[in-house]
Amino acid sequence: IRPAANRFVNEYVHRLKGGLWKRMPEAVEACLKETYGIMVYQEDVSRVAMAAAGFSSAQADGLRKTLSKKRDSPGFASIRSSFMDGCAKNGMDRADIDELWTMMLSFDGYSFCKAHSASYALVSYRLAWMKATYPGLFICSVINNGGGFYGTQTYVDEARRLGYRILPPHINHSGSGYAVEQEPGVGQAGIIRAGLSQVAQLAAGTVLAIVAERNKNGPFTSLDNFLSRIRPSYDALRPLVLSGCLDGVAAHASTGGEAWTRPRLLWAYHEWRSRSSHAGDYGCGELFASSQAPACVSDYDPSRKLAHEAEFLGLILSAQPAALYEGRAHAMATRMGWPPPCSSAKLTELIGKRVCLLGVAVAGKEVMASTGMAMCFRSFSDSDGVFETVIFPQAYRRLMPILESNAAFLLFGTPRNDAGAVALHLEDARGLNRPQRPGVSGEYSRSSRPRPGNTG
Repeated sequence: IRPAANRFVNEYVHRLKGGLWKRMPEAVEACLKETYGIMVYQEDVSRVAMAAAGFSSAQADGLRKTLSKKRDSPGFASIRSSFMDGCAKNGMDRADIDELWTMMLSFDGYSFCKAHSASYALVSYRLAWMKATYPGLFICSVINNGGGFYGTQTYVDEARRLGYRILPPHINHSGSGYAVEQEPGVGQAGIIRAGLSQVAQLAAGTVLAIVAERNKNGPFTSLDNFLSRIRPSYDALRPLVLSGCLDGVAAHASTGGEAWTRPRLLWAYHEWRSRSSHAGDYGCGELFASSQAPACVSDYDPSRKLAHEAEFLGLILSAQPAALYEGRAHAMATRMGWPPPCSSAKLTELIGKRVCLLGVAVAGKEVMASTGMAMCFRSFSDSDGVFETVIFPQAYRRLMPILESNAAFLLFGTPRNDAGAVALHLEDARGLNRPQRPGVSGEYSRSSRPRPGNTG
């Protein structure tokens, strides 16, 4: 749906599905036969002006250009008068003239030509085929290209819903970007590996250096081996350790192959730095040649690791983000006296009934309603997919502070079916992020990420 045609989208769908409409004069109907009597493309404006008002091709193109520059542009009133007079001379009644002009005014901003629409349709069909045939490659390409309408988290979640196992960046297996390690086959689950570029705070030069060194001299065999070959700064090593990129090489010969915890890896790095600076040769000597990490250097608990994942990768790879809020959503629904949260996959079965859904914010757009008041269209995701909501002005004015200060929500409303498009008409919402100050109702953290605390 493009902005220029928004006012006539429902009417177009009505006619497309066989609905009847009031016919225009034959010359106009002939121009708009392909689009069921509705102007859709820029050139429709010019062709109708020539057919209905007797405009020359130059005058018709001038009308199109004037409309694209808004109604307050110079010459607008004169062109409107010429159009009205021309239509009247050709025998059109006033009601038909006004209807045509109203349709033309829907192009008074951004609009597009048929070639533009056709080219995007062709791209859309090709990408739809690509996603249906090679979903892993398609999703990795969208992420790596930095494109797409949604953020990386949404595409990762979609890949997981399509059956892919999502693996975090790995110092020995990841390239710079996302990659498919195994395409799905019969009875198989596909694998998608996140790239090292997903690690926040890691410079692009460091990523390239790691990949180049690995390609040249083989995989890194231990932390000691990695440090001696890459010689990273602490600012480079810390995000690699805390995001889990070094978990696969977190073992040392002196431990008999026992994996070191992430805090112990950081401890080992500081020991390496200390000995290296004393020796005057950055990276010489064996790790812990004369000391061991104290017993108090224990592993992080799962919640801390999840917080680090969100902080240093910028998204959650180990779980569906919505799943992390399920317990809180059910407790909130009980407290509010709302129905238990249902899956977005059930919305088509619940048309017209009040329902609750757990949703993580994905995207949104504020628009102006016909009354001149702000309303909003927002997309949310749960474990089963992305679903759409419509928030009308009265509800939006009341809910906007909650929607702007949270990332996960308990949503309450009624699903409606508009020509096959199902959307939740939102009536109420509650944020599911933890309060910033205990006991303060309605104040929630602006981030969906758990607070990481002291990361060592």
